[in-house]
Amino acid sequence: MAKRFRFRVEFVRKLLEQARDVQRRRVADSARTVTATEQAVARLQAARSRNAEATREAQSAGLLDVASLRCQYRFHGWLMRKQEEFGETLQTQRTELDGERCRLGEVTAKLRVIEKLKERQWRGHLDKLRREEQAVDDEVALRIASWSLASDKVQGAEAGAEVVR
Repeated sequence: MAKRFRFRVEFVRKLLEQARDVQRRRVADSARTVTATEQAVARLQAARSRNAEATREAQSAGLLDVASLRCQYRFHGWLMRKQEEFGETLQTQRTELDGERCRLGEVTAKLRVIEKLKERQWRGHLDKLRREEQAVDDEVALRIASWSLASDKVQGAEAGAEVVR
């Protein structure tokens, strides 16, 4: 009787699947963080544009005095510094995201290797089963052939005995 197929590194495959799932979550979290930072940068850029436009309009209408103008410029400078800070943060987050994606690729590649190993072992198991079945079929065919030859000899001997009588 053929043995049941058992993949010996199934535990490793399951661990790698778990590691891949964890890494996928990390990549998704990093991507969400990058997206949130990009949106924050876009909001700051829009606020800077609105502030600059409002300052220009107020200046052209002559509505701003020096104190208000200084306040507007300080606010504009603060917005610019915040945008630069978010830009630096965004750059580090993108670098981290690339690293997480790289680690995900490594884990996925290891998992693929294990899957191919499992597939190869399964095919080997099936080949072994086929060989065993073929050996049994060959043995049965030989026994049938030998029985057939033996019965032919017996019939031939009986026929020869009848002729002699």
